[in-house]
Amino acid sequence: DAGHTYSEVKADLEAWWPKVRRGGVLCGHDFTPHSDVLDMERVEKHKHEYLTDGRHYGVVAAVSEMFSNVATVERIWWVRK
Repeated sequence: DAGHTYSEVKADLEAWWPKVRRGGVLCGHDFTPHSDVLDMERVEKHKHEYLTDGRHYGVVAAVSEMFSNVATVERIWWVRK
C-alpha cells in the first residue's frame, strides 16, 4: 500500500506507468469514482490530505489527471496501456 496524497500517487504513477508494457494493466485502490465525489473543486481542495470525509481525494486527482480512460469497480481503478 502506497501513499494516498496527490504528490505520492502522482510520483508512483509516473514511476510505474513507463514499466507497463503495451496491453498491460496498471491498477490501484481507494479511488472514488467521479459520480461519488461531491465535486472536483472539493477534490482539488483536499488532494494533498491523506483522507478527508472517508475519501482519498489525492488518488482521485492524480489518477484522473494522468489517465482519461480509467475503469472502476467499487474503489478499484485500472487502465490498460
